[in-house]
Amino acid sequence: MQFTSKLLFALMGMVLLHACTIQRQIPFYLQNAPDSTIISQSVPVAELKIQPNDLITIEISSKSTQPGKSDQLYNQQMGGGAAGGTANTFGYLVDKDGYIEHHQLGRIQAGGLTRNELSEVVRRKLVSPVELLTDPTVKVRFMNFRVNVLGVGGVGQSLSVNTERLTILEAVAQMGGIPDGGRRDNIRVIREQDGKRTVGYVDLTQADFYNSEYYYLRQNDVLLIEPTAMRYREMEQNRINQRVGFAFTLLTAAIAIASLVIK
Repeated sequence: MQFTSKLLFALMGMVLLHACTIQRQIPFYLQNAPDSTIISQSVPVAELKIQPNDLITIEISSKSTQPGKSDQLYNQQMGGGAAGGTANTFGYLVDKDGYIEHHQLGRIQAGGLTRNELSEVVRRKLVSPVELLTDPTVKVRFMNFRVNVLGVGGVGQSLSVNTERLTILEAVAQMGGIPDGGRRDNIRVIREQDGKRTVGYVDLTQADFYNSEYYYLRQNDVLLIEPTAMRYREMEQNRINQRVGFAFTLLTAAIAIASLVIK
């Protein structure tokens, strides 16, 4: 029994030793940014471009008074179905080739254009070569502006916004902030645009991240929040503790059985 007690104490000591880890300071937001550097930066705002699988609305108005030239003919009705989309969907779905199918104007190239550029394309179709509407005004809006967040603190989160402007700080705020186990100094942003996939990194502890092209997020961006080195060690330590605990349980059971047999 004396040998059994010593063995149990030794195993308990191993578990406690593995559980002890060195705690390091986790970088906070803008930790390395002097107060004056943020105010002095001018932030460029990139206009969004329409991409395949985007869902957009096109609102047309004009000064037409003739029934045959009513702007209502060129606007979708809620619940009427989207050309190129699914039933009961209000909007136009951009296909894989970048086109939409307008219910009155037909097939229109939308991919790669900004909202204002597409508005001008539609407006020209309404006045030339035949004046379909008098002095038309066209407004284009995104319906599916969203970004996805994966990793520590944001596994499987999809953030949808009603505006067309979302910064990386606003996305982090919507997901409730980055937990202590997540890296704030190396957020990975995966972006698909014009048929190309790019990956950028943003360091929220520095002031110059405001100048990054990934500061303003775009529709369908993916944010990856990686765990810190300390969090990696904790995860590995938990796995080790589970294995040691399982082995400890088996050994304890084996010793108990052996004690009964010896008696």
